[in-house]
Amino acid sequence: MNNTPNLFHYATSELSQDAMFAWLIQWADPRFRDNDPQLNSVAQKFLRLVLGKDDDFAINYVDVGRQWCNIDLWAEVNDNTFLIIEDKVGTSIHDNQLERYRKTVEQEYAGKRDDLCYAYVKTENEPESTLRRIEKAGYLTVNRKDILACLNEYEGDNDILLDYRSHLQRLDDQTESFRKLPVSKWGWYAWQGFYKELETRLHIESWDYVANPAGGFLGIWWHFVSYGEGDMYLQIEQGNLCFKISYDGERSYSSVRNEQHSRLMRRAKEENHPEIRRPNRFGSGQYMTIAYISREDVFGSGPVEIDAVVDKLKEYEELIDICCGL
Repeated sequence: MNNTPNLFHYATSELSQDAMFAWLIQWADPRFRDNDPQLNSVAQKFLRLVLGKDDDFAINYVDVGRQWCNIDLWAEVNDNTFLIIEDKVGTSIHDNQLERYRKTVEQEYAGKRDDLCYAYVKTENEPESTLRRIEKAGYLTVNRKDILACLNEYEGDNDILLDYRSHLQRLDDQTESFRKLPVSKWGWYAWQGFYKELETRLHIESWDYVANPAGGFLGIWWHFVSYGEGDMYLQIEQGNLCFKISYDGERSYSSVRNEQHSRLMRRAKEENHPEIRRPNRFGSGQYMTIAYISREDVFGSGPVEIDAVVDKLKEYEELIDICCGL
């Protein structure tokens, strides 16, 4: 990557990315091959990617458009294929939009085209729990790494494509930076990258932004185990690791919280975990922190050793199992 201004560092909206994808998909039409064979080739690879087609799928005709019935992108391909793309940068799905778009397409193209394709493209990061919901709705999910693998085959000099590829690579580098930097240097994307890594190693429930009066944090939560009246679980709050409980019964929050805190601290002492501490201030509500471990005790002060951190997290999962009688 060079140090010249990049168009997509300024054109960061989803509408800008819609335009980029529409432009690239239109280049997949064979009538543009003679104008730029390499761009046509990579455009066809990209179109096959979002269609979910193999390399032997012939592309003979393409017509692309935007913002039809609130659908971000659509493309008619050949005589029988129709594609829609729900394009996201940093936001995610809401309401039942994916199901509504499918219904719209099925009603409009009934008896006209048989090969109806649905793609969800997200260039920032998405929890696996959300991706599973998207796939359940019948959409192919395409992520940043999928797109980069496609665009990295391009060896031409088109400035628009090169800028976009550089922009995606920058996002990817920021996301992967957790592997090399100390936790004190992690930015928003590095935390997302770490959470995505945990999804491959632990049974994660989900991760997302959590708003609070202090400004909020990017959190991840997992290992929910019943203690009888609710669940005890783990949550990383963009730093500290918290032992939390959920409770929505008739007893007072404080009595349940104090009881579970005492149980956890007793077990922590028996299992030789002096790093587990009482919170500076107890909260009261449906979800309560009963103990925590400082960021430094979880991650250390130098470049983070991911394997060692995961091993620690598994030890804390076992501690919750012991507390809850498993």
